Amino acid sequence: AGGAGVNAACRRALGVVAWQLGPQLNVPVAKASSGARSDFIAAGRGLGNPGADSTVEVRRHRAVTVQGITEVVEVTSRADLPFETEVGLHLAGDGAPIWLVKSGVESEAFLPVEPSATGLSWRDDWHHTDVSFDPPATALVLGSSGEASVATFRVVVAPCQTASVVATVRASRVRESNFDADAGAAHVALTGISVEALAARRAWPVTA
Repeated sequence: AGGAGVNAACRRALGVVAWQLGPQLNVPVAKASSGARSDFIAAGRGLGNPGADSTVEVRRHRAVTVQGITEVVEVTSRADLPFETEVGLHLAGDGAPIWLVKSGVESEAFLPVEPSATGLSWRDDWHHTDVSFDPPATALVLGSSGEASVATFRVVVAPCQTASVVATVRASRVRESNFDADAGAAHVALTGISVEALAARRAWPVTA
């Protein structure tokens, strides 16, 4: 969707994040979101035991953090034998302003990408976006203006075991805006406040 991505300080820092396991498309099974966390479950077709019933489960956990997200992909095998496959991650950011993001415009022209000690990064006039991987990527192809970057991870999964890949995205501001909204709760004293809630039948006095 055009409005999807990681937005920080009225800019889209990350517009493309897509995982791929093995040679075939994963089959979605279930998904759920609560607060800052989302979970996705899929079947890894083409891996594990042959047959109609999949023996490979793919779980994707997404957690929203300060100025970014952390994504964990877990590949669990119930197959009879170990298997080796590749986990691919497509990433890109365009730095689009929030008014353009809200209109539903999808990312098309991506920001230039540079490799880093822990993964890759890109920047615009407002943000510097870092992406780190654990474990390090086996291969890394840097994207261009119209192509997302691709990080590839080679994993070996034994029977009844789980292999995981973690990607952490963090966007840091490189300049101040005219309407900075940094947290200021620590500077506000809330002691000694009395709140009284009244209902039609009962009253519950609450003191903080």
